[in-house]
Amino acid sequence: MSMTTYTGACHCNAVRFTFSCDTITEGLRCNCSICKRLGCVHSMKLPYDNLQLTSGEESLHTYSWGDGEIPFTFCRHCGIYVFYKTPAQCRVNLGCVDAVDTFSIHTTVFDGKHLL
Repeated sequence: MSMTTYTGACHCNAVRFTFSCDTITEGLRCNCSICKRLGCVHSMKLPYDNLQLTSGEESLHTYSWGDGEIPFTFCRHCGIYVFYKTPAQCRVNLGCVDAVDTFSIHTTVFDGKHLL
C-alpha cells in the first residue's frame, strides 16, 4: 500500500481537514446507538497527530454520550459528523473524504452495541 494524503469537509465546507494514511480500501461500521443513527463509515484508526484541521475550528461542536470517552465532532452549521479524536484513537467519517466512495470499499462491522 502507498501513503496518500486525503482531504475532506463537512457538507457546507465550513470544516475542512486533511490526513495521510495507506490508500483507503476499507472502513468500519459500528452498531452502537449513535453510530447506527449516524450511518457513517469510519476510517480505520489514524495516529492522533495525523488529522489536521485546515479550517473551521470555530464551527466545531462535540457531543459525547455514555462514558463520554469519544467526542463525536460535528459542524455546527450543517450538522454533519466529521470525526472523533482522542489520545487513544482518531477516526474520520469517510463520507466526508473527497476521494473515497464509501459504497465501493470493504467495511467491517464492530459490535459496539454489545462491546461498548
